[in-house]
Amino acid sequence: MRRTALLASALVALLATYWRLAAPPKAVEWEWEAPKASSLTGEEADKAVQRGAQALTYRILSEEEMVEDGGDGSHLSDDSKEELRKFHSFLREKFPLCFTRMEVETVNEWSLLMHWPGTDKEKAPLLLLSHLDVVPPGNESLWSVDPFGGAIKDGYIYGRGALDTRLTALAILEALEKAGREGWTPERSIYVAFGHDEEVGGGAGAKNVAEILQGRGVRFEMVLDEGGSVTTGTIPVVKVPIALVGVAEKGSYVLKVTLHGAGGHTSAPMIDGSDTPSITGRVVAAFQKEQMSPRMTKPIVAFLETAASFLPAPFALPLKAMIYATPGGLAQLLSRVQLINPLVRTTNAVTVGKFGDRINVIPNQADIYIHYRSLPGESISSVLEHARSVIERSTKDYSIDILETRNPSGDSYLPRNFELVEQCIVEIFGNHSNPGASPSIMVSPYITIGGTDSRYYEKLSNGGVFKFSPMVLNAQTNDFSRIHGLDERISVENYLLMIEFYSRLVELSAGN
Repeated sequence: MRRTALLASALVALLATYWRLAAPPKAVEWEWEAPKASSLTGEEADKAVQRGAQALTYRILSEEEMVEDGGDGSHLSDDSKEELRKFHSFLREKFPLCFTRMEVETVNEWSLLMHWPGTDKEKAPLLLLSHLDVVPPGNESLWSVDPFGGAIKDGYIYGRGALDTRLTALAILEALEKAGREGWTPERSIYVAFGHDEEVGGGAGAKNVAEILQGRGVRFEMVLDEGGSVTTGTIPVVKVPIALVGVAEKGSYVLKVTLHGAGGHTSAPMIDGSDTPSITGRVVAAFQKEQMSPRMTKPIVAFLETAASFLPAPFALPLKAMIYATPGGLAQLLSRVQLINPLVRTTNAVTVGKFGDRINVIPNQADIYIHYRSLPGESISSVLEHARSVIERSTKDYSIDILETRNPSGDSYLPRNFELVEQCIVEIFGNHSNPGASPSIMVSPYITIGGTDSRYYEKLSNGGVFKFSPMVLNAQTNDFSRIHGLDERISVENYLLMIEFYSRLVELSAGN
């Protein structure tokens, strides 16, 4: 999630940069003020915050290398398994109506699947996703608080998982528990799935849950998982918050390339560059230099179209012209910015290399590992074509093994479902200090570059898989760096808004 948030912020920041270069705007005061979580009373709100803080005390760590296409939970330590058992008990204790009115089952021992049957069986259900595991906190002595202490300090809830993303699981249950207390019954069935290993690929959790649901023939009207967020103060000339909703997700391909060259004793090294280390160096340099061509995708076009409507005419008009007249040139322009490049290009990175095990021996074989992150529309065949063209500029003596194939998601969705998510965002996070402003928030599709659990459910959705975390991230208070970083936290107000968002989403999507 951290990479997703950073790139989302960078994309809007790019527009701000070009605007500043074109005509430095007069400084504006940020006027946005979020509404209070009015559906919760003072006592109810206090209890919800306490439950959220307590949820962050469970040290459920995913620590091993990612296993994208499978896994058995072996990455969990015995301590993390015990923490998961305790956390399941905590959820059952704190949300009794959810665990009595909903059908609840554990999948692969640690993930949770919950189902609240609706009264209208003809309507495809809603699926809400989150995950229970977190990444390790790093050097805990550098935190200002105990990362698993459940501290509430200066209006913030601190702890690993506050932003990514255990508290979204709590907020979902808070919203459903509140609906149960009020005697509400959904018309459209609601499913909730909480994975236990998203941070290492979801192969033991979400993948198994999705397979179970597919085996039962369940298809969803809409799926909502973590992803984009609401950002504030990113573009100086835009006074409203900016909400980015992921509608597509990049794919992932891992290749192992074995290179062969001359070897021998170090007393007589090759002078013609035919030795394996020299060949390997040229190949690695070529992969860095010869990336796949940038191109526009539907989510990025949609984002730029939306952004143009919020910008002053001197910038909006040429931006619109480039979108339609020279999309290739615009993609090239965007690709020159470090943090924007992955949004308009299938990227590759050489991540691991191995050759030789003796100091005095030049090896005749080397292995390098290349990780591609592919845009929608890409495939393993186009990636292999690119890899071969790069390698064969340096050598013909090589082989490629495909270690991982995860295709990019589709980018199609039903407009009515995006509009429903958009309505909830506008109502909860809009610029309420300026009620005359129209619209009060910029809501736009975009593409997520990292993997989420939602990819396993794409084939089960009729109307779209959306990736949005209902929280406000402010670059001015370093919120983005706290995701997977030090002093991860969320404001109390922000957490209550998260609960409010899910309450409204459930009401609009599954209510009468």
